[in-house]
Amino acid sequence: IAAARMWARTCWRGGIAGLTCYDEVFDPVLVADALAHCNYDSALILGPDWCDIDPALCGEVIARHRENPSALPFTFTQAPPGVAGCVIGLELTKKLAAGREAGDPTATLGGLLGFKPTRPRRDPIAESCCVQVSAELRSIQRRFIADAACESPVSPSEELAQPTQVGTDASGGRKLTSENGGSSWLNASAPSHLIVEVTTARRALEPDASRLNVADAARLFKNFASTNPQGVLTLFGRGDPLLHPELPAIIRAARDARIPGIHLRTDATADEAAIEALLAASPDVISVDLYATTEPTYSALTQTPHFSRALVNTQRLLDGRRFVRGLPHPWIVPRITRRDAVYEEVEGFYDRALFFACAGVIDPMPRPIAGERIAPLPKPRGTVERDAGSRMFIRCDGLVIADETDIDAKQHEPVGNALMEGIAPVWSRLMERRRAALRDHGHAHPDLRTMP
Repeated sequence: IAAARMWARTCWRGGIAGLTCYDEVFDPVLVADALAHCNYDSALILGPDWCDIDPALCGEVIARHRENPSALPFTFTQAPPGVAGCVIGLELTKKLAAGREAGDPTATLGGLLGFKPTRPRRDPIAESCCVQVSAELRSIQRRFIADAACESPVSPSEELAQPTQVGTDASGGRKLTSENGGSSWLNASAPSHLIVEVTTARRALEPDASRLNVADAARLFKNFASTNPQGVLTLFGRGDPLLHPELPAIIRAARDARIPGIHLRTDATADEAAIEALLAASPDVISVDLYATTEPTYSALTQTPHFSRALVNTQRLLDGRRFVRGLPHPWIVPRITRRDAVYEEVEGFYDRALFFACAGVIDPMPRPIAGERIAPLPKPRGTVERDAGSRMFIRCDGLVIADETDIDAKQHEPVGNALMEGIAPVWSRLMERRRAALRDHGHAHPDLRTMP
């Protein structure tokens, strides 16, 4: 559960397999035993470190459950993590406990809320089990939990009451910034999500490919862990990390640096030995870019004949997972990018991803493509600020890129070199640059772009 929530810690739900902030503190087996032992019929689920809890909102969640416990065995809100608990009844808790003991990875609170292809239903947030909160509270992308991952020094009420300045962005729309002229996200002292490119190779035996050596990777990871001990790592870039000949050693270096969450994104077209070595290295999450669900579409998009190999390797990854009380490690997350060529394939892809892997991602295109009808929707402004204030992308030569859609730095100058200078000074300049971009040009400026 911790691994599935690492990349969604500021969201109440949205973790891998739909896992929620409630799942972080809910063990159905223990809760079922405790309820039965105490002869209670329901429980309010919250963590001991949820120190910004709203008693009134918790009272509303309890009251909603008590209106009709049999019809509303699970009640919750869309408040940010740490603001309100959820309520679950004993019988439903027993069912989840039995499911987990039987090896069902969807026997979670997130599983109760998530889409299931075999049993379509309305999103529960539109049903009476969800106690509604204000749009302002719902939209706060902060974690109000006093753990090491907490990134908010203020309470939800203080967050909502913070003074702002109103300006106009590049498109003529209104923008809100803090009194110092920039989003509070863009004042972070260190990145919380480091994206590191380990190779530029897209094909095996590519002689001109650049690669990050293991010693530099280890130094970089230790530097990152010292700036933010709870920061998470993604290995991703212009090349496929699986084509780095020393990838297992790089993953071990991240483990040795005590980085708590390691994610790798691959096309999964390497040979079987590389797949087995990846599983043995045991990252927390492996994303697989499958591009399409049919060979002609895959070949047209990737200009390679590796469709069958990608499918076989994805199955190898799924078969190689270990399960602990129903939950897999590592999480395998198939991905597809929504675009014209796969418009008719997306729904089937997502249904199969959920059925076989319990997780799937439909990515937007990084930027519009001329002539294509489908284009990426703009991110909500709060999400732009959160991503720009938490992510740092480092190429395998050490260069740090502000616009993650311009990794080759053809349109914008790099911010600095993290291998030569260290992470802290380059991060400070990156924040200065992004604050200036937000203040002077608004949320659509290239320096605020991040990859899906």
